[in-house]
Amino acid sequence: MRTLTSFLLILGSLLILCCRGSDDSSSSTDVVSEPEIIETSDEGQVPDSGEEIDSGVVLIQPELSFDSPDDLADFCQNAEIKTKWYEVIIPPNEGTCPWGEGDNEEMEQGAISARIEQVIPFQIPEGAIVCDMTFDFSYGENLQSKTIRYDDFFILAFNGAVVISSYDAWMDDFSEAYGLRMYSWADIKGQDIEWDNIGNYCLGEEEGLSECTVPESDEEGTFYIDIDQSLVTKLSFLGFYAQAHAFNFITTGDNDPDTDCNHTELDFRVLLKYALK
Repeated sequence: MRTLTSFLLILGSLLILCCRGSDDSSSSTDVVSEPEIIETSDEGQVPDSGEEIDSGVVLIQPELSFDSPDDLADFCQNAEIKTKWYEVIIPPNEGTCPWGEGDNEEMEQGAISARIEQVIPFQIPEGAIVCDMTFDFSYGENLQSKTIRYDDFFILAFNGAVVISSYDAWMDDFSEAYGLRMYSWADIKGQDIEWDNIGNYCLGEEEGLSECTVPESDEEGTFYIDIDQSLVTKLSFLGFYAQAHAFNFITTGDNDPDTDCNHTELDFRVLLKYALK
């Protein structure tokens, strides 16, 4: 229990630091950045629930105590569930990788040498416990799905845990918590890229608990995620003790100054199902 408590305290500190962003405005490209939250109008796209779209961040002050994700799941099962729509906007990266800045390495062909991390704080109602999330990639005029183009590789994480990645070999290097792979740049920095053995990772896909679609590197294609509620419970448990929730989008590169660490804009909606303490 002491080891678990230490882990959650460390995770909480990291998430809160990420959500606060960087105060250094002198650099043209931040290794870790907090994109500006863009408020958008409804435009009649919200389903019949009539719930509003929000974005931003608020810290929750836990008054309950959960020893495991199962405890949180039990709480949600017996609580009154409320719903709320949010829009998540991940702005594009159009600049080059910041090689040699911060803890990034210098350019190296065929190696994971640099990355850009974007932190998108996820606001929840004060006193709320996240019980489930449904991703919606089909909203917008005449849209059936969302698309993305990236180079070389990317990770989308929630509360530090990898949800989807275009390079599955990294998962063996990340530490594990409750079956979740916890992203850490230190774990993959400088690794050689296995170009002949590249596959996608989707949280829970091997167990039949999720479906994901990701295009290949440097090719525009469909981006899609659908994960089981049991996985959301684990993600929520991490954020509960960190007192903050956030999406993280990480892009990496080796030595191409024109396209590495680039990605197009990705936006999607999340239907949050939550219970109040």
